[in-house]
Amino acid sequence: MQSGERFTLLSIRGAECRRVKVYTAICGKYPIIRNDIDRFADVGIFQRPVMEAKRPKVLSHLFYPDEPITIWTDANVWLNVTPEEATELLLGDADMALFSHPFRQTVWQEFGALREQKRFQIQWLQQQLKLQEEAYWRDGLPENTPLYECTVLIRRNTESVARAMDAWWSQITRWQWRDQVSLPYVLWKYKVKTAVHAINVREHPMFKHVSQYG
Repeated sequence: MQSGERFTLLSIRGAECRRVKVYTAICGKYPIIRNDIDRFADVGIFQRPVMEAKRPKVLSHLFYPDEPITIWTDANVWLNVTPEEATELLLGDADMALFSHPFRQTVWQEFGALREQKRFQIQWLQQQLKLQEEAYWRDGLPENTPLYECTVLIRRNTESVARAMDAWWSQITRWQWRDQVSLPYVLWKYKVKTAVHAINVREHPMFKHVSQYG
């Protein structure tokens, strides 16, 4: 959907649309509290809270095996519409709804940004990012592979989506925790049917985005 488009209700299987689970995760020291939706917390598997939060974020089919559709939101993002309305308007007949990244267009630009940003100047992380980028080049990931904002993920619980999410988790645990560079690779590799929206989550009228830093 481009800026200025009118939202039009789409025909989604009715029983599915009435069962939409919205959830998030808050791990470690986080300045926002959420009690309005399902919330996962630390379970002590990983040392880094960011990895603790990514398990339910990525593996929705394991945490909600009986829910036909799930909506993940980062803890600083609220829905301005009902989950059912969000599903009808954003997912359509796709298996996964995504939003364009607000600052960069391709996954390769994101690799470049991660090399430059000061907070990511961690030796191990930079080594892993370099190896990951080289691996994706060798595998033929196209130069124009788009980058997505991973703060909101709307997914249908299907076998093909589950396989792709398992692969996403494998990429994260193999390389490093910055999931925005591995998701485009997985979607390309597994040919997931996506609905990509040009308006990013920060500007989208269906969401309220609050800075976690005040």
